[in-house]
Amino acid sequence: MSQPLDIQILWWLSTTIQLWIAWKIYRSDLIHSFRFFAVYMALSSASNIVISLVENLFTDPNYVGFCFLFWTYTSSLFEFLLIRELSTIALIRFPAIKAASGRTLTVFWGILIAFGGTWFYYLNSTPSQNTLAFLMPAIRYQEAVSLGFTLFILLFLAFVAWMPVPLSTNILKHAFLMGGYFLALTLSRFSVELGKFATQQRIADYVGLIGVIVVLAAWLARIKFVDSSSLATPHGPLDAAEAKLLLSRLEELNQSLSSSRSKVIR
Repeated sequence: MSQPLDIQILWWLSTTIQLWIAWKIYRSDLIHSFRFFAVYMALSSASNIVISLVENLFTDPNYVGFCFLFWTYTSSLFEFLLIRELSTIALIRFPAIKAASGRTLTVFWGILIAFGGTWFYYLNSTPSQNTLAFLMPAIRYQEAVSLGFTLFILLFLAFVAWMPVPLSTNILKHAFLMGGYFLALTLSRFSVELGKFATQQRIADYVGLIGVIVVLAAWLARIKFVDSSSLATPHGPLDAAEAKLLLSRLEELNQSLSSSRSKVIR
């Protein structure tokens, strides 16, 4: 069954912006910083195109459902890599701090997988009135993943603000916008829960598509497609003296963590 015209317009606008972002990153210096983000944007837009083609070629809604199901679980892997890329680049000067952050994210990811698997098992064992009932476990898994990544980014921003960690303006803006991106996905999936699937699905499409379009358009407008040498924290921009002082303090913390790790290994 074909989507309403307004949803189709939003769908293709979102797809176009994602392709544009991927192309701009590949053509700029940002490929070194946002490689996985570019891959994710390219695959997400390709998934949109495939789903749209399947929807128009087949009358059975199960085909579209299976495409959605496949992309939901596949995309979570690339979303994980996207988040890991963000934390890695932000802390690249401090390997010990970066290692601690990476371990935390890996544990966090494992919890999300376990939570999503539990939802899948539970919902498959209970009856549902929805036409495409097999999609609900995937939707709830995506809720858990998107909410988890949103919270992780918020905690990450709180960490870099508390330390504080000087970041390039591109990385800092990227972190804020990715938080908004995952929040839009979370809200769109949770909105499906508010009523009957067929009715709420359209509302979810509006929430998710409009939210994603706004965030990605802001990404294109705010991110500079050249390497930025200026540093900032969530509190605001830094001058050279402030940045040097903060970096020296973080280097001391990194050395302390590195020494502690060496003692544990021995």
